[in-house]
Amino acid sequence: MARIFASATLISSSLLALAACSSGTSDTGASFETSTSDTDDGDSDSTETGDGDGDGDGGDGDTGDGDGDPGDGDGDTGDENCGDGVVDPGEECDLGPMNSASGQCTPDCTVASCGDGYVYEGFEECDDGNDLDTDECVSECKLATCGDGFVHEGVEECDDGNDDEADGCTMACTPGSCGDGILQEGEECDDANMDTSDDCPACQLATCGDGYIQAGVELCDDGNLDNNDACISPTCVPASCGDGFVWAGMETCDDGNLDDTDECPGTCELAYCGDGYIQAGVEGCDDGNNEDNDGCSAECETEHCFFLDNTDEVDLIGIDWFDACVDMPGDNIEITVRDANDMIVYQGSGPKVGDWTYEQLTSTDVIGEQYEVYNHDRIITLDNGDLLRISGKHATNSGCGGSLGNGYVIATYDDPLNDTYYNKIKLLVAPYEFTVTENGPRNFGNWTPGGELSFNDDADMYSCFPNFGQGPSLAPFIGSVAVTVF
Repeated sequence: MARIFASATLISSSLLALAACSSGTSDTGASFETSTSDTDDGDSDSTETGDGDGDGDGGDGDTGDGDGDPGDGDGDTGDENCGDGVVDPGEECDLGPMNSASGQCTPDCTVASCGDGYVYEGFEECDDGNDLDTDECVSECKLATCGDGFVHEGVEECDDGNDDEADGCTMACTPGSCGDGILQEGEECDDANMDTSDDCPACQLATCGDGYIQAGVELCDDGNLDNNDACISPTCVPASCGDGFVWAGMETCDDGNLDDTDECPGTCELAYCGDGYIQAGVEGCDDGNNEDNDGCSAECETEHCFFLDNTDEVDLIGIDWFDACVDMPGDNIEITVRDANDMIVYQGSGPKVGDWTYEQLTSTDVIGEQYEVYNHDRIITLDNGDLLRISGKHATNSGCGGSLGNGYVIATYDDPLNDTYYNKIKLLVAPYEFTVTENGPRNFGNWTPGGELSFNDDADMYSCFPNFGQGPSLAPFIGSVAVTVF
């Protein structure tokens, strides 16, 4: 590393000084004498500068007594000669009092050079006497600076000697890092911040699955692209029932909808009997339990509180035939009519109005007035658009229309309801014989035992035709009718 800064001037000065030392004069103007065979004192090759007597006396100016002292001419040198202005053997230079720690010739009589520990003024910025490039004085005796290519220990973290900010070491001699605003190798972006909720988190372009929630874009981000955990890819939205992805450990199914009638209802648990949802085509009912005798069996089959398989004979006997439906728990009623081939030809359901008792179902009027439709203040609206009225167990009245108020009678009508009780009946269920106060067949027009279930393919019927009123008359129907309360 040492670099010598000797100049022509220094060399000339050294040579002149050496010459003056070799051919100097005495203070009396006498010339230097040289003796080659002085036998007085046994010395050889000595130079005397005294009185010129050649006797070897150690006079005031005697420097050649052969005793080995410095300057005796035998080639020996010593530090005490450096600075005398004479370039002695072993010295590179000697400017006498001009020797300097900051000059051409150092106090050690060496020509100034980088690494000698002396700062040569005008040529060196520093000189710490070592060849380390990690301290404050580096090669060529320059003060350590950022960008010199040497890493200044304890001061710099890196120094690549260039001004390229994107090569891993910045112009501030610090390693390139995410968030410094400089796009380094391996970075997709660098927006000069450490905000992980913007579009450049961790110096990578924001994407669903990177583990950072991008504000205003993502609702979650769990760092993966799985669709069976709590955060769904590629939209990064929280998992929910109905999203079409089965959340492991939380859902047993997810069909992408919240339809409660298919095999995966809105709970995202596989449908089963007793879950409270009626699976279309599989269950006839589902009341949320697996108990019998509550309207829906343990096998999710509808338990009818009333069922009549009508024939041409008298099939409906007694006054208690609808008691079970009054007693059945539930807020809704359903009526289903099937033909002889067990095909449904009429069906409707709707919510009950008020609490039922044997005497008051859709009417709260006295038992002798329940034959009249306008006395039914709790008529039920069915989901097929019809209106349902049911008279009480002990409703009493006779005569053509009055028979609609003799014991339990079920009848449906078009909506709006006609103001006469016997007009536009769509479905009629009533015992062939009176059940209250009288004996014998009801006073209906063209009444037969098969008329206990009267239905005419959803067409209007008139219970008093041809006694009075327009037709057609009641139409007996061979099939079944079932009533369920749920």
